Amino acid sequence: MVMEALKSDYGKTLDAVRAELETPNIEPILSRVRSLAGVIGKTKVHDSDGEGYKKLSEAICEQIGIIVNKPLYDGPSPYTEFVTWISGTGREHPVEIFTTNYDLLFEQALERTRVPFFDGFSGVSEPFFDPSSVASNDLPARWTRLWKLHGSLGWAANARGEVIRTGTADATHLVFPEHLKYDQIGSVFAVNLRGSVAASSE
Repeated sequence: MVMEALKSDYGKTLDAVRAELETPNIEPILSRVRSLAGVIGKTKVHDSDGEGYKKLSEAICEQIGIIVNKPLYDGPSPYTEFVTWISGTGREHPVEIFTTNYDLLFEQALERTRVPFFDGFSGVSEPFFDPSSVASNDLPARWTRLWKLHGSLGWAANARGEVIRTGTADATHLVFPEHLKYDQIGSVFAVNLRGSVAASSE
């Protein structure tokens, strides 16, 4: 859907980038585009220079944001049923949900059923990602941890280059699972997994 939406403006360049990739889905394409944007400067690769690839990266993110920004419909759904199930059982530790989805459907389902959750961000006006909170296991057992492994709508980079949560669904500066993601948030999920394993072994 993204490729189709960008075909008229970037079709030739995208086709060339896809032809170079072993697995040409949207994430390797975006990773390749961002890599080219960062290293080629004024040199042209597939008829586009670094600035052109930067604009293409932004256009890809914008299209992904448009495509996945859908509200959770009213009434029962797999999301609300799943959240109702995990919240209806007493547990010694918080439940952890790991999702590769960019959308906000889990967040909406958790809020709709009034289930408290933590996604690694702290603050109100410009919530920031807090690795130390992720690594600890001190949440109340009735809470849920929600981990967006491939980034999320509503994530953006502030003026200092830090990943923040904007509170809006139309943010288009998504954080994807490529080299820039690891530069931005480090090994937070690995730290959390080690903490979870330690907690379970106790």
